[in-house]
Amino acid sequence: MSDVAGTTARRAYRSAPLTVRVHVAGRWWTCPFGPIADALTGADRVLDVGCGHGLFPLYLGIRHGASEIVGVEIDREKLIVARAAALSAGLASRVSFEEVGPGYTPAEEPPVRPTEGWDGISVVDVLYLMGPERAMRLLRAAAKALAPGGKLVVKEIDTTPAWKHRISAVQEVVATRVLRITQGDHNQQVASSTVVAELTSAGLDVTTVRLDRGRIHPDYLVVGTRP
Repeated sequence: MSDVAGTTARRAYRSAPLTVRVHVAGRWWTCPFGPIADALTGADRVLDVGCGHGLFPLYLGIRHGASEIVGVEIDREKLIVARAAALSAGLASRVSFEEVGPGYTPAEEPPVRPTEGWDGISVVDVLYLMGPERAMRLLRAAAKALAPGGKLVVKEIDTTPAWKHRISAVQEVVATRVLRITQGDHNQQVASSTVVAELTSAGLDVTTVRLDRGRIHPDYLVVGTRP
């Protein structure tokens, strides 16, 4: 099925270097952005942690029209591309990007969150690069940074079924260790049950959705809502 918002978002990178365009295209075709964005429907102020080249924040801005979307990223070169893409898409007034350090958590460091908290926080394919301790610390901090009724949306690759997990693990080794497209100290996929347990412990109402039907990667989506 055609996704006009996705096509528009990808076109924003038409002036980017070829390697970036190839990476963005691959990211689009391997990650189910639609359900992730739809989980944030109605969220007016959204923080995207580990935004990379900014594809998901741009897609979200086009698809749902949130008034403020902030992407944070540790890779300065990716942020340069993301800001240029936001300008190209005419979204720079609503979608912005900021550099953060490797230890960033939403509750403790810039960008300054809204006084009442974020309506939505997305963490898309980031936890596996952090290692278990830092990943859970990030989730706890993100839960605290939500406004009442706010949603923490986590998309990762599961550890089951085993054959899909193995394929995904090999691809991520190539991305992080060989091509060095993605920065991270680890390549350790986080089980959906681990994320569910952490968000539940943080006091959120949690739902889980499998996104891998007909897909080679064992994608899952966990949504935690602050009461």
